[in-house]
Amino acid sequence: MKIGRDGGPALGVYVVEDYDDSLDVVPETINRLFGYEESFWPQGLWRVSDDRPTDRVVRKFDI
Repeated sequence: MKIGRDGGPALGVYVVEDYDDSLDVVPETINRLFGYEESFWPQGLWRVSDDRPTDRVVRKFDI
């Protein structure tokens, strides 16, 4: 059993199908758009919090 960040079991595992890596973006740009510190580097699987402005990334990169 995989243990989640808060010590509980990981209840959801997701698979990305048809991954498109055609965008060449440095992590600092994404961090700035999401409002994270520039040096933020997630370790493992992370989900962007609901309170983060994901629409900024969609508009910026027209995705």
